[in-house]
Amino acid sequence: MQRFYFGIAIMAAMVMVACGSPSDEPDPGDKDVPSLDLDYEDDAVTPDSQQDPGTPDEELPPVEDKPVKIEFLIDTTFPQRVPAGQPYRFWAKVTNTADGSPAVGKQVSYEITGMWSLDGEEILTSDANLEYPQVNVGPDGLVENIFNAGTSLDVRYIVELTAEDAAPAKIEIVTIEMDCGCLVVTLGYQGTPGPSASYQVYAIPNTYKCADLTPTTPLTQVLATAQGLDIDAPIEFQCPPINKTVTLVAKGIDGCAFGFACKDDVVITDQKATETEPCPNTASIGLHAIPMGLVATLNGSHRLDVAGLFKACDGVNPATDCANPATFADTACCYLRLVEDTFALGGDAFKTAFSSQVESLLGSAANKATILSAVEGIVDGKLAGGKAAWASKYTKVSTAVVNALRSINMTSVLNLEEKVGDKIPGSFTWQTYNPLYWKAGCDPEDPQYFACGKLVLEMSEFGDVDYAPTIEETAFEATLAAGSRIIFEDHDVGLNLGRLVVFFASDVAARIYTGGQIKDGKLRGSGSRSVEHAAAEQFNCTEIVAAIQEQVTGWPETVAQEDFDALCVDTGTALMAPLATIRTKLIAPMFFRLQASGSYTDSNCDQVVDKIHQYEGTDYYTGAFHWSGSAAGEVSGSMTAIGK
Repeated sequence: MQRFYFGIAIMAAMVMVACGSPSDEPDPGDKDVPSLDLDYEDDAVTPDSQQDPGTPDEELPPVEDKPVKIEFLIDTTFPQRVPAGQPYRFWAKVTNTADGSPAVGKQVSYEITGMWSLDGEEILTSDANLEYPQVNVGPDGLVENIFNAGTSLDVRYIVELTAEDAAPAKIEIVTIEMDCGCLVVTLGYQGTPGPSASYQVYAIPNTYKCADLTPTTPLTQVLATAQGLDIDAPIEFQCPPINKTVTLVAKGIDGCAFGFACKDDVVITDQKATETEPCPNTASIGLHAIPMGLVATLNGSHRLDVAGLFKACDGVNPATDCANPATFADTACCYLRLVEDTFALGGDAFKTAFSSQVESLLGSAANKATILSAVEGIVDGKLAGGKAAWASKYTKVSTAVVNALRSINMTSVLNLEEKVGDKIPGSFTWQTYNPLYWKAGCDPEDPQYFACGKLVLEMSEFGDVDYAPTIEETAFEATLAAGSRIIFEDHDVGLNLGRLVVFFASDVAARIYTGGQIKDGKLRGSGSRSVEHAAAEQFNCTEIVAAIQEQVTGWPETVAQEDFDALCVDTGTALMAPLATIRTKLIAPMFFRLQASGSYTDSNCDQVVDKIHQYEGTDYYTGAFHWSGSAAGEVSGSMTAIGK
């Protein structure tokens, strides 16, 4: 695409207007209004979306990605026309490149870095200026400034925006002499635009008709442009030409264009707004969603608020409340309270369970009584030293587990397939719980408290234990709705909260309480790997086994080293035996019947969906958990999915 100076663009545009346009129909109010070519073509471009845009004279070097990105909310592919002596207000969006979030608080500096006449001669002084030399980025990611054009005519200015960690962004502004009319445009859209969406409206000669224009048609001979930041707020042109009939083209932009609209034969008169009367020239345009390809693979992030499915367990008495708990919340509490009771046991319970396991090893050995007597002596000696100090933490494990599972965060791979009829088949392949938080033991005063206890659990790492909270792949069907929205029809997700309860009470608590830690999102360090093992280790079981191996002789040849290694887990399992029935009930099949919707967008402008996000008040992520054959409770949450 051949680039050229703005003076040449204006002359070429004026020749096009004077000599005629693609249509032979006269425009009754036509004047020689300078127009701007968005594509910088050497020759006039007809409204044909298939025209070859040309070849660059040379390959531009790749642009290095910076941590921060500055983007104008106006179309900067051509200079902005500003009447001499008038202010020109413009906006830019400043975001963090990694995730697109607003770079809140970042300082953006503005500077006029160059001035030229339209024939290319450099100008050293001018009365034009910028209202603010620096602007800080607001919560919405926007910065706003005003270019005061001054009185000099036919001057081309370069305004540059800079910020730390960002590539500079530039805009060209040309001051001209022209009569300004007024035009106010109201937009509509059936969906919910994103909070960072902006809106471009172009006025082009009415020789270009909406029937010939598409979202990808190159626009030429642009007479005026206007920008808006709110779909519900009228958009006012700063200086449209007077006595002109135009075609209006509107685009909704959120990184890339998501909405398009066109309106023929809009008349701009020479009448203007007054102190008592609004602008008489108005138009209303309804944006419609730009079609996108929907076959895609996206990385999904999901959050579910499940706090309502649990309750505080302090008031639950296992002796009186847990014979046959009716609800999921009651069953979870009964299991957790029984775990706590196991860690409140005295040494006699351990001694009985441990001796029983040793007796089973000995079978009918002739010296059985002698060995048992020796073992009991060692056990009595070790128990006299008291329980492990950490055991008291397990007597409060119910609070720690319930707090850890109030909110469930998960990741997935979302696959959308070719449409079949009016349905889009797809699937979620669940990857991780990411993150879940074990905050027990974290210091709220620590500056790093937010990161303390952060766990990332891969679905592939749970193994084949009966309480593994693995979520299998989920298939669904989806449909499309107005406003670039996708509706995920009801489907069942095998998220089992009961198994998560057992996993946290067992694998997480046991590891953390017995000397392990959470580091880099993973459970690390030595210690007990299960609640059964921890139940025995509260009585220093490993030390007891080492002592009996060293001090007691005469073991039958049938007793192998692995039998000694298993003694503590087997003893702990025996101590946990009273929990077996309630544990089996808790980990029974459970699923979440999900219904959800989202708005889909194209963030790299290839017209293929690469992001699904949700807007409050419009989209939803809700459903009910079903456990043990009945509904366990309604929950809600949120979801986003971004292209891989």
